[in-house]
Amino acid sequence: MAHVVAGSAERTVDAPADEVYRYLADPQLHARFLPRPFYDAEAEEGGAGEGSVVRFKIDFARGVRELRIRVTEPE
Repeated sequence: MAHVVAGSAERTVDAPADEVYRYLADPQLHARFLPRPFYDAEAEEGGAGEGSVVRFKIDFARGVRELRIRVTEPE
């Protein structure tokens, strides 16, 4: 499996923690906040939170790649 490092970003969000978590855990909501290179996020298994499988595309300098991830959550 390839290891991809896409950088990072940070921002303060003025919202309750449970609402922020809901946005992060639900891939159908990612289009509302992910930066432009990421698109077409779709849950293949689960739907939100740990154990879900999410597919999305990212537009790299060398072309578009489709990625598939299994979501884990720290305790």
